[in-house]
Formats: sequence, structure tokens, C-alpha cells
Amino acid sequence: MSPDPVEPGLTAQEHAIVAIQLGREPRDVSGIAARCPFGCPVVIETRPWLSTGAPNPTLLYLTCPVLVTIVSGLEAAGGVRALKAAFAGDEVVREVLLEVTRAYQARRASLDAKTRSDRAAPRDLRASGVGGPTDPGRASCLHAYAAALLAVREGWLPVVPAVDVVWERLGLPMTATWCEDDRCSERARQSPPAEVT
Repeated sequence: MSPDPVEPGLTAQEHAIVAIQLGREPRDVSGIAARCPFGCPVVIETRPWLSTGAPNPTLLYLTCPVLVTIVSGLEAAGGVRALKAAFAGDEVVREVLLEVTRAYQARRASLDAKTRSDRAAPRDLRASGVGGPTDPGRASCLHAYAAALLAVREGWLPVVPAVDVVWERLGLPMTATWCEDDRCSERARQSPPAEVT
């Protein structure tokens, strides 16, 4: 399928699905980092520089409504505190999250080098980790970590051993993560195509 003229990191069908998932038009997408068993986008990657010229500290975003709901529930139940506690007290979790953070930073730096013109990323953007904070001990968003872990599982970011162990320890069972009816594709098929301006 050909790239979408508005978002070259997506095909027209992917654009429609992501727009439905987000409830708005996707912006500054550089690719799809993870897909569900139905092939729909679950995690999108955005450019380190937004089209407005503003720096963007968040590289990966969850788009799957089912997964967003699950992670929101975990986050409301103290998921960020649990992530920080696991980072501080569990050596396996600590090593995996540090490695994921390094991969995230390297990917952002690579994209930054490809997309910037005469500007260098601000120092705080270059140093920011998953979702913005410099390290998992300062995490503020479980959604950002779920997106990064999925990107590693799918091979978008380099392989990190034991990433599935961390996924499970954070309370994110893979078997209960996905819808059973391919609802994103179905909704995209039923919606009229967005006008490209």
C-alpha cells in the first residue's frame, strides 16, 4: 500500500485507523513501532521535531484503545509507583528498563540526525528517556513504558533480553491485551475517508 500523502510514515489505511484510535488526525508520525494480532497499529513513532518546530520528547505513543484502557486502569491503580518501585528494587526490571531507555534515546538521536536542518536538539531532549524523564526512576507515564516495551518486543527498538518478564511484572498480561474483533479496522472501513488538505 502506498504512503499517505499527509503522514508519509503511514499508509492511507493506517492513517484512517490511527485517526480513529486517537480520535484526531495523527501528526508527525515516522512509523508504526508495534501492531496487534490483526495487523493494526498499536504503537506509533513520532518525530523528535514536530511540524510546528517544537521539540518532541515522547517518541512512542500507544494508539490501541483496548491497550490504552488497560494501561490507564493500571496507572490509576498506582502503576507508575509500581514501576518506580520495581526499578528501584528488582535488578532484572532495572537492567531491562535502563537498556530500553538507552535504545529509546539512540532511536530518537538517529531520527533527530535525519530530520533536523540547522538546529540541534536541546540538551534536555537528547537526555530525556522514555516519555521524557531521564531515567525510569523518574517515570511519569506508564503508557510511554508500555509503548517502549512493545516496540522492543516487535523489533522496532533493539532486542532487550527479559522484556517480557518486565511486561508481566508491570501487570500487562499479553493474553488480555488485545480485542477479539478487529474493531479498529472495522471502524476505519465504516468511516468515510478523511479529506487530504
